[in-house]
Amino acid sequence: MVVLIGFMGAGKSTVGRIVADLLGVPFVDSDVLIERREGRSIREMFDLHGEPYFRQIERTVVAELLEDRTAVVALGGGAALDPEIGRMLASHTVVYLEVPYDQAMERINGDAFRPLLQTSGVRQVYERRLPVYESLATIRIDTGGRRADDIAVEVVRAMVPPPVLPEVSSLLVSTVGGTYFAHSGPRLIPETARLIPGIGDAEHIVLVTARVDETIAETVAEQLGRDRVLMLPVDDGEAGKTFEVIADIAQRMAERAVHRSDIVVGIGGEAVCEIAGLVASLFNRGMPLALVPTTLVAQADSALGGKNAISLPQGRNLIGTIHQPVAVVADTDVAARADQRGYSAGLAEIAKHALLDGAAAVERVMALAPRLREREQQAVAEAVAASQEFKAAIVGRDERETGERTYLNYGHTFGHAIEWLLGLDASVEGTPIAVGMMAAAHLARVQGRLTDADVDTHRRLLHALGLPIAARIDVDRLQSAWTRDKKYDHGVRLVLLDGIGAPARGCTATREELAAALDALAAH
Repeated sequence: MVVLIGFMGAGKSTVGRIVADLLGVPFVDSDVLIERREGRSIREMFDLHGEPYFRQIERTVVAELLEDRTAVVALGGGAALDPEIGRMLASHTVVYLEVPYDQAMERINGDAFRPLLQTSGVRQVYERRLPVYESLATIRIDTGGRRADDIAVEVVRAMVPPPVLPEVSSLLVSTVGGTYFAHSGPRLIPETARLIPGIGDAEHIVLVTARVDETIAETVAEQLGRDRVLMLPVDDGEAGKTFEVIADIAQRMAERAVHRSDIVVGIGGEAVCEIAGLVASLFNRGMPLALVPTTLVAQADSALGGKNAISLPQGRNLIGTIHQPVAVVADTDVAARADQRGYSAGLAEIAKHALLDGAAAVERVMALAPRLREREQQAVAEAVAASQEFKAAIVGRDERETGERTYLNYGHTFGHAIEWLLGLDASVEGTPIAVGMMAAAHLARVQGRLTDADVDTHRRLLHALGLPIAARIDVDRLQSAWTRDKKYDHGVRLVLLDGIGAPARGCTATREELAAALDALAAH
């Protein structure tokens, strides 16, 4: 039970609903419940019967809510002052949302349905209540000047402490589809079993693993209990993302009688994680998923956020779902190995996140670049943690890609078309996305969105990471390839930058602008 307390205008109802969504439990506003039961507003109860009448009803309702239920409950601002309610709260997690008085008054803006606002001395009431809130609080969260979704994520982070592991980043990813930890750092493969929640309750554990990572999968299988494991090796790469592969995995799971309470674990690069995720989202109409990404591109980007897909001959990732994992375990030592594929593609995603984030992030990656090119383990761990933090913040606010998550397509619309035209494998080389970002930068310069210095920032960053910065692309063939893009909507829609760290979505371009940008791309 999570109980939110605080003065009126602290955001208890708004934040509480988001926290409940993130935790996957019901939300109840005690004031709203009382009004529904009584068939009248709290203001009417105060006016007709006085405050003692309302407080007695409130005490009874809160006692019912706090008895043997799993929920997020928002209490009215005065409820916590009742000594009996205070005693009941002692056995629950009590989150005190702190709000400055002036901001509280601004937020409620003279709400006529709040009885307290019809009396004098509201500030004095506010000041008398603060010590009570503080004494009852398990967790205190400052809400001043902050967005409700950011506050909700902080509440969840405070409630769910990560396991303590040396040199490991344990990032809480909070989305409507699920809240989970993304762990990244060295030597995590031996810790996989204890980092996947609920693994002990599963009767069957399905390991969808890249063939090249079968040694890692065997290590994980030994931790999980070999007799419970169904090992399903698949090819890692775009060629493996087909209906046939999904059907074969599902058939093997059905033969093993895998149940909804069992778990799918994906071990491999970007493609394998997407295959495992799609199977988990479809089999038994959805079952738990854990990901053990082994490549830099999967660790820094694709394993977070719940996107799962397969491709068709006409285009990439045309069939897919959003299905969040219960855990991501990214052993950065594995991604840094000299024989590990997908490294350049991972560097391209790290560069993309930095360009979207801003100048400070770009400089941080530039400083790491020489060590990243050498696959120095500590540098890889630092870069993965920073990229995961950036992406987690975005997908937490926009899980379904209806808003700012589309920014993460920066360079991808160009890049996927370039890959389709030139036959480049993005999961190995990183060339399409890197060249795609340069194409987007040149187009933004043609449209007056970026300066020459901004384009040069792209060029210097990508070059420092050993990524390509030029290609020769025909404008007519590019536009033809875009019609196969899943984001095509009566024309292509691009993510461009209005400055480093200032992305804009839904951008369009004329043929002449594209031709000029592609000329610049070929020249540099």
